[in-house]
Amino acid sequence: MSSDPSNTNNRPSQEDGFNINNPHLAPSRRSGGRRRGGVGIELPDEQDVQTNNPSESQPGGAIFRAMLMFGHEPALLKEQRAPVYKSAPVSDSSNRKNSADDSRQPFLSADLKRELPPLPAPTLSNTSYLQWNKGSVEVQLLPMYFPKNNLNHKFPQKYLGAVLDCLSELFRHLSIQAKLRDSPLSAFLQTTENVEFYLVFFHEKPSPRNPSSTDPENCMIYMSVQRHKGDQMTANRYFHAIVEAAKEATGAGAGESVKRSFRSLPTHRNTPNAEELLQVERLVVRSSERSEDPATKGVDTHGYTKQTPKDMIQSSVAQLHSWIQTPRRLDNRQHVLEYLAVMTDVKRTMSSSAIAGALLVLQGCAPDMNDEAKEIQRFFLTILQYRALPGDRAMFEGMSTTLSNTEEDIEMRPYFPEEADEVQGFPSFFVEYMNKLFHLALQVLVQSLEVVACFHKQIVDDGANILDMASDFLFSASELACGKELYTTLLECVNRAESKLSNAYLACKAFRLLALACPTLKDRLKCDDAARTSIENAYNIGKSCHSLLKDESFQLWETVRQ
Repeated sequence: MSSDPSNTNNRPSQEDGFNINNPHLAPSRRSGGRRRGGVGIELPDEQDVQTNNPSESQPGGAIFRAMLMFGHEPALLKEQRAPVYKSAPVSDSSNRKNSADDSRQPFLSADLKRELPPLPAPTLSNTSYLQWNKGSVEVQLLPMYFPKNNLNHKFPQKYLGAVLDCLSELFRHLSIQAKLRDSPLSAFLQTTENVEFYLVFFHEKPSPRNPSSTDPENCMIYMSVQRHKGDQMTANRYFHAIVEAAKEATGAGAGESVKRSFRSLPTHRNTPNAEELLQVERLVVRSSERSEDPATKGVDTHGYTKQTPKDMIQSSVAQLHSWIQTPRRLDNRQHVLEYLAVMTDVKRTMSSSAIAGALLVLQGCAPDMNDEAKEIQRFFLTILQYRALPGDRAMFEGMSTTLSNTEEDIEMRPYFPEEADEVQGFPSFFVEYMNKLFHLALQVLVQSLEVVACFHKQIVDDGANILDMASDFLFSASELACGKELYTTLLECVNRAESKLSNAYLACKAFRLLALACPTLKDRLKCDDAARTSIENAYNIGKSCHSLLKDESFQLWETVRQ
């Protein structure tokens, strides 16, 4: 069975088991190979699934499981039995739990055990991803003084249709939100990392001196990809993927070679597991020991920073706390969230820092600095829940909220603007900026939950209570955000999937990781018809144009149905 996400012909069990009204199709099972009612239920090949040995995990702790999807995503299993843990140092945690059980579970109903039916069949067209209308495209003339270094690729016009088909499939595979335009032939693009760029095509001016320029088949088409907003390094990776795909489409044997090349392009599915990350860290330690001073040998310090893990965590918390002391500095708000995004990214930091960052976000605790950690968590949750801080409206009181001539220019505004009720009445530049910070906060939340899923054994060994961490975080999010539930915030992102695909993808992923660790949230999603409709809509949209959203919404619904 192929693990290519773009090959939909060989994957009947994944999509059909999600929302096709087939009375013979049983719910997906963890053990594959059986048949029921004549329909085969298959799981991915063994090489497509990374699963740890359950015997290596602690009884009752969180372990990896073989996901039903083709991606290597860390996930938590339901607890096998109630283990005994030592609670992490969270202020007022023990007293709050006993007194607030009713307020934390206001949504429980008597029929939680009812079986959840599969979602209805999608009502999309046969086209599996968005495409240009090749019969009506208009390629604009190459400007005389257009900078040549901004032209990334050129090819004969006869390959234009193949290039457009290839790029449409590439956008879906790389989960790039695209707004395609036929006249002039171009596209507005936004990646999952919130990086925007502009793709445009030109043709050369016909010249009597160049006979090939007057031939429609041999007239040269120029392709240019230009960054609009976001990180330059991230944009360069996508630029390279787009240009290479266009070159493949204009070469020999374009069809299958392009599909094979998609497997090597950058995606968000290949999340490393804990063992892989720890192997890299051991390699770094061995490398640093070669140049270690004999006087400090044997001391528990980082090989390069010469700090103990506790010193590094306290230094990070102190730096974050100093930034949030000046809330009117908008750049400091961004510094806090970018720092947390790096701190909780398992691919860019050490495991000790990632675990500390996750506990800082989810529990608001840090060694000997719980008060500062609580303030950082409150700042993070306020941005996540309201996209603004207390006092922001007073700061912008009296300022015009209408767009100026400069802000009305398409080159100054975001390609995919968001409409959030929390920022109504603010100036447009502030709304755009806080939407960017909200996306960063969503990313930090998802990465923190992934850290807990990835390094569950290390967290349990340190005395933290993983099984209760998710429910504590949900309660803290409502308590620190003046009653607004995180459930509502995430569901709003899923509802607005069509306007902001990257936020919907992150919200579905956060829902799934929280539901795996918190049965109460899972039961609430199961009984909420509005949530079911939103997830179904997100799946349909993702199937059309966003591979990550399609896969994550499918995994979320399978998690809820279990």
